[in-house]
Amino acid sequence: MTLLQGPSLMEATKTHSVVVGKRLSIATYKGTALSQVDKGETPTLTVAELENISKPGDYWVKGFLQIADVNQKFDYIGCSNCHSKTSADEEDIPYTCCTCLKEVKTTSWPLIVMTITDHTNAIRVLAIENITERILQTTASQIFKITNLGQIYEVDAIKSDFQDKVFLMLLHRTYGKQNENQRKMLVVAFYDMHSYAAP
Repeated sequence: MTLLQGPSLMEATKTHSVVVGKRLSIATYKGTALSQVDKGETPTLTVAELENISKPGDYWVKGFLQIADVNQKFDYIGCSNCHSKTSADEEDIPYTCCTCLKEVKTTSWPLIVMTITDHTNAIRVLAIENITERILQTTASQIFKITNLGQIYEVDAIKSDFQDKVFLMLLHRTYGKQNENQRKMLVVAFYDMHSYAAP
């Protein structure tokens, strides 16, 4: 197990399963390491504060998490390297990506539009890749099969998992390379506050 914090933690969440826990303060006494839990809370923003931040970066927020539209398509076809969306509707088609300029293949990526609400406001966010798979409790390939058959992915049971629960979420704000209005708020990690000790 490796101890990560800050930017290295953010990178690890993209490719590995990450366990986030409270920070420990460690002191030594007569050669023995003594540790105690750091009592400090994770600094969070309200949704209203989050909306007013224009700077790309990573931000913690507490609130209710809901699936924005149960009839949405929970995947998209994109570049196998940089995940940029394409107009293709099939997987494994070779092409040159206009964003990363690499020879790639079309790949199905999971995506879900969600809403975070607190006492100040509501904001739309995107959950991608392993976060979407965790929320929908299935794999990207299974989502792709269901939506490609024209079927609606059943989320009623999943919605109840989020009912009246407060979550601590780590969000990443990003901007489109060519257009500032293409900014996105991505859910990088989320934790149920009823059963989770904040980092």
